[in-house]
Formats: sequence, C-alpha cells, structure tokens
Amino acid sequence: MASARPVRKRPSTKTTNPPKTRVKPKDGLLYGAQDFSVNPEKFVSIPNIYYRAALEKFGRTFDGARVLDFGCGDGLAAAGICHHFAPALVHGVDINHDYIRTQEAIAGGKLDVKHTGLLELSTIEPFSSLGEAEYDVAVSWSVLEHVSRARFAEQLDILCRALRPGAYCVFQVAPLFYSAMGHHLFGILPPWGHLFMMESEVRECIERSAASDDHKTGLWGMYSTLNKMTREDFAKGFAEAGFSIENEYVTRNTDTPPERLLSIYQEDCIMTEQVVWTLKKDI
Repeated sequence: MASARPVRKRPSTKTTNPPKTRVKPKDGLLYGAQDFSVNPEKFVSIPNIYYRAALEKFGRTFDGARVLDFGCGDGLAAAGICHHFAPALVHGVDINHDYIRTQEAIAGGKLDVKHTGLLELSTIEPFSSLGEAEYDVAVSWSVLEHVSRARFAEQLDILCRALRPGAYCVFQVAPLFYSAMGHHLFGILPPWGHLFMMESEVRECIERSAASDDHKTGLWGMYSTLNKMTREDFAKGFAEAGFSIENEYVTRNTDTPPERLLSIYQEDCIMTEQVVWTLKKDI
C-alpha cells in the first residue's frame, strides 16, 4: 500500500443534472432483445455517455484498451463497452453471477454485441487478486459503496495493482449513503428515512414490502452492506491508494431534507447524491 499523499489536482466539479439518453427500439426490440430485457441505461448510457465523456476529457478511450469492469453485475455495461467501442479486452468481474443471463442472451442471438469475442465475464471471491498490471482502464458503477469500510483500502490496493502505470479509472457511487435515497430501498423507505428511523423499523418496512423470503434477504443484504462512506472518505481512500483525482462529476438531490437532519448533518453531506470520479494511477 502506498503511503498517504495529498490529491494532486483540485477536481473540477459540476452540479448539473446527469445526461440522459433514450434508445429507439428497432422493429419493436432493443438491440435484438426478444424475451431478454435490455436496460438501455446500462447498455448505452453508462458506457457510451458517462464513461466515454470521463475518459475523453483526458484524451483516453476504450478503443484498444484492456478494460476491467469491477462489480459488473448483470454484465450489460461491460457488453455495452464491447458494442460501442473496439477494446482489446473487457473483463467484467463480480462476486455474484447475475451476468449469466446476459451471456446466454448473447450466445442465443437475443442481444447483439459487435465485439462479443472481446468480452469476458467471471465470478471472483471477495478481495481476491485481479492480477498485476493487467489493465489500461478500470470502471465501476454503484459498487464501491458496498465494499467494507474496514477493508476498503485493501480493495483499492488490489485494484491499483491490477492496473498499468498511468491507467485511468472511472468510478461512480450513487446514491451516497447520507443522501435522500442513500438507503437504496427505493419505494420502501421515504427520502432520508434511514437517517431518522430505527434499524428495527427499517427491517419492518423491508418485511412488509418483500415479495418472498429470498427477496427480503436480498433487500436487507443490500442495505446492511452499505459502508456509509462520504464523498470525502472515498476521495481520501483513492489518494492513499496511489490514485490522483483528475475530475469529479457531482449531482445533488432535488428533494428538501427534513429540518431535523439539517441540525445534525452538514448540508453538503446529505444533499450530494452521486459522484463520478475520474482517477489516474500514479506512475
């Protein structure tokens, strides 16, 4: 682990709403999907708008790069990188195997991906090695807020080791824990509910809303693994791991927080909803 060092560049910050895109279905289908449902936010917007913009700001691209998608989930964003760009490799890794359905859709011709042969999706053990100097670019979307705070530095060290010197990363976290929907329990808890409700009340809300025992377990697991890190906590961790912060893209909540929270928490802490960091591995 590299010794602590200050962030070398003052990040530029935007507080405008994030860009949005719509995908026009072709013959009533999305990218050849039939019974397979394609989420255009994951397959198009994340790789081809957010990631593209973050990299191009510094003259970088996925084209010709070896790409690591850390916490790839269902694999659609990784597949989107292969579809919209010409990378040397896209390796999506996750501790779960939700990506299998995407693999089956590609193999069955239900999802068209231009450079299918460049896509690898695999399951890994938590905190396992990702190799040494394997990748030119690393991306992650709504994953790092679920990495244990106690082992966050360890995970960043693993990521840093997997990258080549001078590699770029685009890491997004949203919604941040102290923001309105930081509980990640959409439609279950009210805005900022997790900050003024008892844990037993949160559990009761989950139990009332869950469709099954498995659903209940999944919802509680998602909520209980949130590491409660702030924007400043993440930035400090990146710097200590050997990354320089090149840019921050920030969006804020549009809801009005309860007055009782404003007397406890700093306004910026509870109003910052999303941060997309562009990082560079120190040489």
